[in-house]
Amino acid sequence: MGQSGIILKEKKDIIFEEILSNVKKALENAGYHYICDTEKGCFKSFEYESNTICVQDRQNPERGYLMYLYGKSEEVYDTMFDWIKKGACLNQIISIEDFNNCEDMLLRFVYEYMKLSPNDIFYDELDWYYTKADIDKIVSNSLIKIGANILPT
Repeated sequence: MGQSGIILKEKKDIIFEEILSNVKKALENAGYHYICDTEKGCFKSFEYESNTICVQDRQNPERGYLMYLYGKSEEVYDTMFDWIKKGACLNQIISIEDFNNCEDMLLRFVYEYMKLSPNDIFYDELDWYYTKADIDKIVSNSLIKIGANILPT
Protein backbone atom coordinates (compact mmCIF):
# COMPACT_ATOMS: atom_id res chain seq x y z
CA MET A 1 0.00 0.00 0.00
CA GLY A 2 1.24 3.48 -0.85
CA GLN A 3 0.87 6.82 0.80
CA SER A 4 -2.40 8.62 1.32
CA GLY A 5 -3.83 12.12 1.55
CA ILE A 6 -7.18 13.87 1.71
CA ILE A 7 -8.82 17.03 0.48
CA LEU A 8 -10.80 19.08 2.99
CA LYS A 9 -13.65 21.51 2.27
CA GLU A 10 -15.75 23.70 4.50
CA LYS A 11 -19.00 21.89 5.26
CA LYS A 12 -21.12 24.83 4.09
CA ASP A 13 -19.50 24.61 0.63
CA ILE A 14 -19.95 20.88 0.04
CA ILE A 15 -21.98 20.17 -3.09
CA PHE A 16 -21.29 16.62 -4.22
CA GLU A 17 -22.04 17.18 -7.92
CA GLU A 18 -19.70 20.21 -8.01
CA ILE A 19 -16.89 18.28 -6.30
CA LEU A 20 -17.26 15.39 -8.74
CA SER A 21 -17.32 17.79 -11.71
CA ASN A 22 -14.19 19.62 -10.49
CA VAL A 23 -12.36 16.33 -9.89
CA LYS A 24 -13.16 15.15 -13.41
CA LYS A 25 -12.10 18.49 -14.93
CA ALA A 26 -8.85 18.46 -12.93
CA LEU A 27 -8.07 14.88 -14.03
CA GLU A 28 -8.78 15.78 -17.66
CA ASN A 29 -6.67 18.96 -17.41
CA ALA A 30 -3.84 16.88 -15.94
CA GLY A 31 -4.14 14.46 -18.87
CA TYR A 32 -5.04 11.36 -16.86
CA HIS A 33 -7.26 8.44 -17.69
CA TYR A 34 -9.85 7.61 -15.03
CA ILE A 35 -12.71 5.24 -14.32
CA CYS A 36 -15.50 6.43 -12.03
CA ASP A 37 -18.00 4.30 -10.09
CA THR A 38 -20.90 5.90 -8.15
CA GLU A 39 -22.58 4.37 -5.12
CA LYS A 40 -25.71 5.63 -3.38
CA GLY A 41 -27.14 4.10 -0.27
CA CYS A 42 -28.34 4.41 3.27
CA PHE A 43 -26.31 3.76 6.39
CA LYS A 44 -28.10 3.74 9.73
CA SER A 45 -30.27 6.89 9.59
CA PHE A 46 -28.65 8.86 6.76
CA GLU A 47 -28.31 8.65 3.01
CA TYR A 48 -24.93 8.93 1.35
CA GLU A 49 -23.38 9.17 -2.07
CA SER A 50 -19.80 8.29 -2.87
CA ASN A 51 -17.59 7.72 -5.88
CA THR A 52 -14.53 5.58 -6.37
CA ILE A 53 -12.16 6.83 -9.05
CA CYS A 54 -9.24 4.83 -10.41
CA VAL A 55 -6.67 7.23 -11.92
CA GLN A 56 -3.98 6.15 -14.39
CA ASP A 57 -1.16 7.83 -16.27
CA ARG A 58 -2.05 7.69 -19.99
CA GLN A 59 1.61 7.10 -20.92
CA ASN A 60 2.24 4.46 -18.25
CA PRO A 61 -1.01 2.78 -17.06
CA GLU A 62 0.90 0.96 -14.29
CA ARG A 63 1.22 4.33 -12.51
CA GLY A 64 -1.85 5.60 -10.73
CA TYR A 65 -3.85 5.93 -7.54
CA LEU A 66 -7.34 5.61 -6.11
CA MET A 67 -9.66 8.40 -5.01
CA TYR A 68 -12.84 8.22 -2.97
CA LEU A 69 -15.28 11.15 -3.05
CA TYR A 70 -17.82 11.69 -0.30
CA GLY A 71 -21.08 13.62 -0.39
CA LYS A 72 -22.40 15.83 2.39
CA SER A 73 -24.38 14.35 5.21
CA GLU A 74 -25.83 16.23 8.15
CA GLU A 75 -24.81 13.27 10.31
CA VAL A 76 -21.11 13.60 9.47
CA TYR A 77 -18.95 16.25 11.12
CA ASP A 78 -15.39 15.69 12.15
CA THR A 79 -13.69 18.18 14.48
CA MET A 80 -10.33 16.55 13.80
CA PHE A 81 -9.28 19.38 11.43
CA ASP A 82 -10.48 22.41 13.42
CA TRP A 83 -6.85 23.27 14.23
CA ILE A 84 -6.17 23.99 10.54
CA LYS A 85 -8.84 26.65 10.06
CA LYS A 86 -10.71 27.76 13.19
CA GLY A 87 -14.49 27.73 12.84
CA ALA A 88 -14.40 26.41 9.27
CA CYS A 89 -16.02 23.00 9.94
CA LEU A 90 -13.62 21.27 7.54
CA ASN A 91 -14.84 17.91 6.27
CA GLN A 92 -13.02 15.24 4.32
CA ILE A 93 -14.46 15.19 0.80
CA ILE A 94 -11.79 13.26 -1.10
CA SER A 95 -9.51 10.48 0.06
CA ILE A 96 -6.51 9.65 -2.14
CA GLU A 97 -4.72 6.35 -1.63
CA ASP A 98 -1.92 4.25 -3.05
CA PHE A 99 0.02 7.02 -4.74
CA ASN A 100 3.41 5.54 -3.96
CA ASN A 101 5.95 6.31 -6.72
CA CYS A 102 3.60 8.68 -8.53
CA GLU A 103 3.71 11.74 -6.29
CA ASP A 104 4.19 13.89 -9.41
CA MET A 105 0.79 12.68 -10.64
CA LEU A 106 -0.80 13.57 -7.34
CA LEU A 107 0.76 17.03 -7.32
CA ARG A 108 -0.45 17.66 -10.86
CA PHE A 109 -3.99 16.62 -9.89
CA VAL A 110 -4.02 18.70 -6.68
CA TYR A 111 -2.67 21.72 -8.61
CA GLU A 112 -5.38 21.41 -11.29
CA TYR A 113 -8.10 20.73 -8.69
CA MET A 114 -7.17 23.75 -6.56
CA LYS A 115 -7.43 26.01 -9.59
CA LEU A 116 -11.12 25.03 -9.61
CA SER A 117 -11.60 24.85 -5.81
CA PRO A 118 -9.09 27.35 -4.37
CA ASN A 119 -10.46 27.32 -0.80
CA ASP A 120 -9.99 23.58 -0.29
CA ILE A 121 -7.01 22.15 1.60
CA PHE A 122 -4.81 19.14 0.83
CA TYR A 123 -3.76 17.21 3.94
CA ASP A 124 -1.30 14.31 3.83
CA GLU A 125 -0.70 11.38 6.15
CA LEU A 126 2.36 13.11 7.64
CA ASP A 127 0.08 15.77 9.22
CA TRP A 128 1.08 18.50 6.77
CA TYR A 129 -1.56 20.61 5.09
CA TYR A 130 -1.36 22.71 1.96
CA THR A 131 -3.50 25.59 0.70
CA LYS A 132 -3.71 26.65 -2.95
CA ALA A 133 -0.96 29.21 -2.31
CA ASP A 134 1.29 26.46 -0.89
CA ILE A 135 0.65 24.20 -3.90
CA ASP A 136 1.34 27.11 -6.29
CA LYS A 137 4.71 27.69 -4.53
CA ILE A 138 5.62 24.02 -4.72
CA VAL A 139 4.76 23.91 -8.42
CA SER A 140 6.67 27.10 -9.20
CA ASN A 141 9.79 25.78 -7.41
CA SER A 142 9.70 22.34 -9.04
CA LEU A 143 11.91 20.79 -11.67
CA ILE A 144 9.98 19.27 -14.60
CA LYS A 145 8.08 21.46 -17.05
CA ILE A 146 4.47 20.47 -17.70
CA GLY A 147 2.84 22.90 -20.09
CA ALA A 148 3.39 26.36 -18.63
CA ASN A 149 3.84 24.94 -15.13
CA ILE A 150 6.65 23.17 -13.34
CA LEU A 151 6.11 19.90 -11.45
CA PRO A 152 8.51 17.66 -9.51
CA THR A 153 9.67 14.18 -10.44
